[in-house]
Amino acid sequence: MSVSLPEPLAIWLVEDDGQFQDDFAAVVNEASDLTLTATFGTVAGFEHALDDPTRDRPDLVVMDVRLPDGNGITATRRYREDYRGGAVLMLTSVDAPDTVFAALQAGAVGYILKDRLADSLLKAARQAVQGGMDVSPGVAAYVLDYFQKLPKVPAQKSPLPKVPSPLSAREEEVIRLMARGFSQKRIADALCISTHTVDTHVRNIYRKLHASTGLEAVAIAVRMGIAD
Repeated sequence: MSVSLPEPLAIWLVEDDGQFQDDFAAVVNEASDLTLTATFGTVAGFEHALDDPTRDRPDLVVMDVRLPDGNGITATRRYREDYRGGAVLMLTSVDAPDTVFAALQAGAVGYILKDRLADSLLKAARQAVQGGMDVSPGVAAYVLDYFQKLPKVPAQKSPLPKVPSPLSAREEEVIRLMARGFSQKRIADALCISTHTVDTHVRNIYRKLHASTGLEAVAIAVRMGIAD
């Protein structure tokens, strides 16, 4: 079942291809809970708009990986560092694990394949602002391999008691599945709960771990020894 947002989600598109801009606008116009409030063909135009105090900030930025004047992944990293509240979805032509993972490391909360725009945009946009991250099996394997290589927090050698996990038992189950690259729907199926309940758990995980993206939450959980 499709989940609608309580109010229209303001989207900025950063993409230089005119035909794709038109296609994107057409898809957004079909959704009552999404609205395209600005389109930019360059990184410079996007960043200039961010510096304009008279403009409302977007709820979601959809950013192409390759732009005429810069790299969308680098621009995403700068944006996430300066405006932590903003979510970013990356646009890419190829489902390449290394490219997608670099985008997730930069702070993107997900990605859209250009040739599947109509099928994936609405779901990805709604998931992005609700804390979800849906990735392909190839990308999930790349993510899992990365987290398995992260050093865990060493055990205390002193008699001081171990700091307890801030997460509930169910939230720990959710974060472990997130670390394996599961989407919210797959987590719901695996745990026999609703996607709404999964979304609530994800929001609580972000709050308790002081994380703003799924990748950040999983990295913190791995270092704490909560997730493998």
